[in-house]
Amino acid sequence: HEQHEHLPKTNLLKALNALNKHLKTARADAANKTHKKNLLDDDDAEPDDDDALATGATPIMLVISNKRMPSIAKGAKGIKPVLVPLPHAWRALEDVRVALIVKDPQRAIKNKLLAQEVSLTNVKVIGIDKLKKKYVPYEAKRRLRAAHDVFFVDDRVLPMLPRLLGSDFFKANKLPMPVDVTKSDLRALLERCVGGAILRPTRGTCASFCVG
Repeated sequence: HEQHEHLPKTNLLKALNALNKHLKTARADAANKTHKKNLLDDDDAEPDDDDALATGATPIMLVISNKRMPSIAKGAKGIKPVLVPLPHAWRALEDVRVALIVKDPQRAIKNKLLAQEVSLTNVKVIGIDKLKKKYVPYEAKRRLRAAHDVFFVDDRVLPMLPRLLGSDFFKANKLPMPVDVTKSDLRALLERCVGGAILRPTRGTCASFCVG
């Protein structure tokens, strides 16, 4: 059997503490720069990297490097994102714009979410028939992609998506992650998915995903 090498937890904690210390220092410096810039700039100035860092909006990415090239499955399975559960959610369902693509009739899923007190304002439910008819032009797909932070799909219609959404969703790392919408507590499922890390298949030896 191949023996796997595990990173010592003490080394990991040292690295995380060092990163946390660096981010605190960088955010303090960025906040000071932003304050000085705001005194001089007009109100219509575009935000820059310092603004994002000062507000704590800088994402924390985890990079995994493999010794061997991964074997990629063919078809929809080869591009299917995978959920990596995190012990502490890095974002809440109410803080992101979610699109949920489902098998028709979509009204059943909408009623289910409403019964579980999920706002349909930040969780947009799109039936597969509506996706086929309304989001055919490139510009319509572009607006759909730009209007949402994360996409989920009813796992029963996953094989249909690559053809319907096109390659731009893949390039933008916004291919929907499959979920089982027949679960009784759909709200809890979406919260776990939004708060977890989403690992997307790669054809190289490195993969990265956001963890905070």
